[in-house]
Amino acid sequence: MIGEEIASLNLRVVHEMPLSNGERVVLAGPINHKWPLSQAINHNVFRLDRSGEVIWQVHREEIVFADWGKKNATPKLIEPSFSEDDCDPFASMGTQFFIRRPFSDNQPYLPKFNHEFFDSYAPGRLLGLSTYELEYDLDPETGIAVCTGVPVN
Repeated sequence: MIGEEIASLNLRVVHEMPLSNGERVVLAGPINHKWPLSQAINHNVFRLDRSGEVIWQVHREEIVFADWGKKNATPKLIEPSFSEDDCDPFASMGTQFFIRRPFSDNQPYLPKFNHEFFDSYAPGRLLGLSTYELEYDLDPETGIAVCTGVPVN
């Protein structure tokens, strides 16, 4: 529930999405506005069981940016400079689950997607997360959040 403390982590639930089996995915923030551990700052999404015990803590997969330069050029890959010392917590979590489907006329340098939204979770559906800068797709089964490269508006 919102405001609930996550056992021994000194974090508080600020948003949650229920899963069909009574478990839930929660976004947590610091108690008293101070992050307890540096790892908690960048990994502040958890899947909790019915009794509030942690099943997984989110694992982030940062993207490799592609600098396409010109439209038909071969891209130059740019490794992101994200490190565990950077303070980039997840700031918001979606209110619906979704499936992302690419449009059939996509170009590799400008992908576009159609989203189908759902109020309840089922395997294969994702949950949106965002930091203050970028959006992520979270797989509630695995706890892996993949950066989409889309900036937050």
